Amino acid sequence: MAPSDDGPVTPSRYHVGLATVLGAIMLIGLAPRLDTDLWWHLKDGAYIWSHHAIPVVDHFSFTFAGHPWTDHEWLTELLLYGLFKSFGQWGPIVAFAAIICTTFGLAYRRMLEGGANAILALFVLVGAFVASSSTWGARPQMLSLLFLAIYALVLDRYVRERDRRLLVVFPLLMVLWTNMHGGWSLGLVLLGLTLAGETANRRRHHDGSLEAAELRALAFAAAATLGATLVNPYGLRQVLYPLVWIFPSAYSNVLNEWVSSNFHEPVFMVFEAMLLVLIGAFYSGRQRFNWTHLLLILAFTHLALSQSRNVAVWSVVISPLLALYLQGALLATRHTANDSRKRSMSRHVERSLNVALLALVCVLYPMEALHFVKAGVLERNERTVFPTAAMTFMMRHNLPSRTYTSYAWGGYVLWEGYPRYQDFIDGRANTLFNTRILHDYLTAYDGTAGWKRVLNRYRTANVLVDPNAPLAQVLAGDPGWRLVYHDGTSTLYTRRAGQVKG
Repeated sequence: MAPSDDGPVTPSRYHVGLATVLGAIMLIGLAPRLDTDLWWHLKDGAYIWSHHAIPVVDHFSFTFAGHPWTDHEWLTELLLYGLFKSFGQWGPIVAFAAIICTTFGLAYRRMLEGGANAILALFVLVGAFVASSSTWGARPQMLSLLFLAIYALVLDRYVRERDRRLLVVFPLLMVLWTNMHGGWSLGLVLLGLTLAGETANRRRHHDGSLEAAELRALAFAAAATLGATLVNPYGLRQVLYPLVWIFPSAYSNVLNEWVSSNFHEPVFMVFEAMLLVLIGAFYSGRQRFNWTHLLLILAFTHLALSQSRNVAVWSVVISPLLALYLQGALLATRHTANDSRKRSMSRHVERSLNVALLALVCVLYPMEALHFVKAGVLERNERTVFPTAAMTFMMRHNLPSRTYTSYAWGGYVLWEGYPRYQDFIDGRANTLFNTRILHDYLTAYDGTAGWKRVLNRYRTANVLVDPNAPLAQVLAGDPGWRLVYHDGTSTLYTRRAGQVKG
């Protein structure tokens, strides 16, 4: 707000709203979530830190030890471990909350630079962060959201400003991205769709479409960005990695985030509402048809509908287009100017109210954050969600190494127990494990015919599962196994002496 003769600079309702929304994003990002994959990421970061080498084969599991492993997130794992080593469990949580807040701040900036009304854009931003919030946490995919937000913002600026210096951002950033998370492929998708869309816009004589030389420069930048993906420790193997997730697999059909959204859940209802509003605004607005926008909407909506984890991707990439088209639709249906400004409050009262509201936000948000930004909260969550006491028992009684665990606990067993303990399977899914291992895991966990054959085949010594697991029930009646530990979170069985050696 610029200074004027009417008085000193004071925050407007817009500033209060902006602080409120960004504060809410940061606050939700600070929620004390301990993602199940965080533990094996930390363990691998510790391994890289101590061995000064990036693993090329698996050394954590006893089912796939020695098999080739493409650790495409190795640089993020070093970052996570460095944060953990320096600041404890809150280190990764606070850092990634800041990353999430920055990501949606960039998405909002893209809305404003695209010409959306600042207040309308705030409402869209609220929908975007709510719709995506279920996937937040100290997770490598948050970095992909950040990089996508940067790519989208720079692409929009290039289309508007035609400044070719902007294009250097894409290959330079890709060198980082390709070593931090497999979502780097979405950056290439964004570049490719924009190139195709702008080419179609030029052929259709769309106002403001790129010239031929500018399209060639964008194509060259896309090719350089593709080449930058080879700057990684695994070469072509890492570049081909994202292909394993293109088509449905046994893993993508059972992992919650890889299946379609459940539109009975509130956060996905918000996504549904945003998508329906976008469809209506796209057709009711009077803006010139834009092929780039259409291709982006179709591609990223497909991703969001096919896998729930991609709703966050949709929110970052498409919500700025929603703000643009929604504003166009509202302007197209507005008949007369609103004269309500005549009844507005005095400037002095408005300034006082805005200052009070902003002060309230600045006070209440930190107070609310202090309710859960405490070490004790994380420790309680860890004890409730993960088998902390059972792992202590295993270590204290020096139980054998090979441990079958619930899928979500594999990484935790590695973090607490490796190298003494190895797991059956963990969150690395089909980046390492094959379909047979998944089927064997499910056969054992469900206690169906063949469960005993699975445990014998891999010479499993311990079984650590939740008390309600079917496998826990069948082991209770099997003479070859004995219950050695039990609490409200976990049940631990070990094979009777002489049956197997871990």
